[in-house]
Amino acid sequence: MHSASGSDVLLRLIERPLTASFTTLHTHGWNANEILVTDPFALEKRIRKPGSPFSVIGTTAALDSNLSVLALQALGPDDELNYFTKIPPAGGMFIKHAAQAFVDRTFIAIVGGPSITALREFYEMRLGMSVTAPFASKVPVLNTALGLPAEQRILLAPVPLSAKFALQLDEYPANTVPRPRRNGDLLSGIAMVSFEVNDLEETLSQHFFHPLRMPPSLARAQPSSSVPPASGSSLSRLWSKISDEGMERNLCHTLKHRGDYLHSFLSDILVGLIEAVLVDCFHLGIRFNTPTQETLGLQNLETIH
Repeated sequence: MHSASGSDVLLRLIERPLTASFTTLHTHGWNANEILVTDPFALEKRIRKPGSPFSVIGTTAALDSNLSVLALQALGPDDELNYFTKIPPAGGMFIKHAAQAFVDRTFIAIVGGPSITALREFYEMRLGMSVTAPFASKVPVLNTALGLPAEQRILLAPVPLSAKFALQLDEYPANTVPRPRRNGDLLSGIAMVSFEVNDLEETLSQHFFHPLRMPPSLARAQPSSSVPPASGSSLSRLWSKISDEGMERNLCHTLKHRGDYLHSFLSDILVGLIEAVLVDCFHLGIRFNTPTQETLGLQNLETIH
């Protein structure tokens, strides 16, 4: 899906059963998708209506970390946490481009882990990003979810990627745990954030690991069909309800080579990784592995060589 504004940023929805022990904001990993909107108050009224697939867990209010920014927090149909955020027309501290549609695009992805030091070292030392110094801030929806005092603060560190995008690294309280996952399946909630780089091989070989190489035979294959979500799928309907303009569905391509469809889970991962480098910044939906995955809250993921 992408915004009616015409942004190339994609939100990828994958319909999978929830892991029984998954609870929003109780686990490490990617925990919030922050989306630009023009009017969070009007959006809150809309998603509070009966039959809405979203549930408000944080009413529209100024952020403790930046009083000029208004945000509404709501759980989506898979219990994924979304911030619907309005920044000033002139831009915020790091993000300089306000919403261009009622519900626009992802502009911040939030990852939580048990150690802000480990998170900062990974994104700065391993990926070469510019990580800001951490500061303490209240996150009311986190305190409520974990039964903590309303005034409790956590350490967080923004990671500006450009004038349009940023990450936020959060040090989660001690009563949060690694995210559970069924064997061979995606993590529940937000499973992955994908990034665009200028040179994939140089970036990953310098900071991370050797990149995947597409086999020549697969590289020559052309998409032969576009497969939209099933017409009866709940995910094909739910997200369109939050915006008058709606979000156009991004059709997922299934590659066909020598008459055989690539249906295996590994093939889906490869296709997702190939698609990921084609978008403006990031889309949500698959997963990646890191050498320090348990420390960073990205546990239970299989190493891809």
